[in-house]
Amino acid sequence: MSTTDTISLLAALIGIAAWGIAVIACVIAYQQYKHAKTLEANRLTVEFWKQYQVDFTRMRSALVTLNNPMNTDVAGFTNIEYFRNWIDGIATFGTQKGIINNAMVKTLGLHMPIKKFMASLESAVNTLRAKVVSGEPRAPALLKKYEDLLNSSTVISEWLKLL
Repeated sequence: MSTTDTISLLAALIGIAAWGIAVIACVIAYQQYKHAKTLEANRLTVEFWKQYQVDFTRMRSALVTLNNPMNTDVAGFTNIEYFRNWIDGIATFGTQKGIINNAMVKTLGLHMPIKKFMASLESAVNTLRAKVVSGEPRAPALLKKYEDLLNSSTVISEWLKLL
């Protein structure tokens, strides 16, 4: 084997080794990216959980109002809107892959009050529809507000199906 052949062989081996190192570096970088993304999704999910705990009283008040929609006052409806908008924010993140940890949402049990809220909202709409039919004078205006909230909750419904 000539010197030129040896140099060519060494150059080829160095090229193959460099390519292998580059592939390994890419794999490591990708794994680090996935890990960082998972940590961020977990962090954001925990932040949602903390927010739920901080606002529990307000959210509980929204559920109480939903159970008797004919007694809705401005403060009660504001709490309902607040909770629905908060859920919509979580659902928007939850329908996008990897932004929050949906499995952690379920493990923490955060999906249960959300499902309960949505079922209560739907029940309130049905109650108000019956009140409109029976001629309650205040029912049509309340029904419109509640239906608007329910109709703008499609992202929430999609997300709950993913859980």
